[in-house]
Amino acid sequence: GAPTLIACDPPATSRVRWPSSVDVEDCSPTAAAIVLWKSAIWSITILISSIAITAAVDIEVARTDAPAVLEVDARLAMAHQERALGTHLTVGQRAAVLGLATSGRGVELVVGVAGAGKTTALAAVRAAFEADGFEVLGTSTSGQAARALKRQAGIEASRTLASLTWRLDHGQLVLTDRHV
Repeated sequence: GAPTLIACDPPATSRVRWPSSVDVEDCSPTAAAIVLWKSAIWSITILISSIAITAAVDIEVARTDAPAVLEVDARLAMAHQERALGTHLTVGQRAAVLGLATSGRGVELVVGVAGAGKTTALAAVRAAFEADGFEVLGTSTSGQAARALKRQAGIEASRTLASLTWRLDHGQLVLTDRHV
């Protein structure tokens, strides 16, 4: 969890928002040292987590044996999505669907501003993988985003990353080579 302040005056503790700095003049010298030490540990923890995530992503990006569908199946899913929407996908959405569904890489990144159509594109990706017999799982760091994956992209098995990790750790979900 986040660092906690020890032995500081109540006004000092009410101003703290982690990770951030603390006006250590409001604390006793011992408490100030503890606050600074805990803040450094918090920063190191974030840095180590970021390095680990980057290393894992590097490995997965290099993979070419991850699940993929044929281009024709991805294009068919796009056509179904366009019919359901009553409009065409944008060039960017089409490129995203083809890239996500056919690359075979372990990690893909889609970047776009709010409203750019990322979730709409994911709906077509989901349909392409499901048509090929895969079970699609959605995950996000926030519950709101996980619910949007379920509601807007049709990814029924969408949960927060914490929930998904818990289910995996406790044997409530076992991944197979048919999960994406």
